[in-house]
Amino acid sequence: MTPQHFVDVVHEVVYRSAVNDVVANLSEVPRGADATLGNASAWYNALPPDARAHARAIAEMAAHHALFGLFCVLDGVRAAESTRDKGRFILAYNKGGVATTLNPPNGELLHDLLNDAVARDRR
Repeated sequence: MTPQHFVDVVHEVVYRSAVNDVVANLSEVPRGADATLGNASAWYNALPPDARAHARAIAEMAAHHALFGLFCVLDGVRAAESTRDKGRFILAYNKGGVATTLNPPNGELLHDLLNDAVARDRR
């Protein structure tokens, strides 16, 4: 697995799934959901279609910002510690006994790859 493939997988199974799940839950509240979701669903379902599209865009922004922040931490460009001597996250994918570092210090930055994937969605 390459850093690009990792980001593409996360973009598909985390980012897109989160957005689709939020919109689906707003459209039709799952059984046993709390009142907060019920109230949000009533609001969402009362919106005209163009406003629903804006609500979806907000869900996309929230998912993007959350993953972007996580990838910035994994890339080492956003501090996860307030101490002077900071550590470094090493993200590895292991398959068949072979480990591949997905965030090498001199490699492509995961947060940049994510931005590219999100930009492709908008085209």
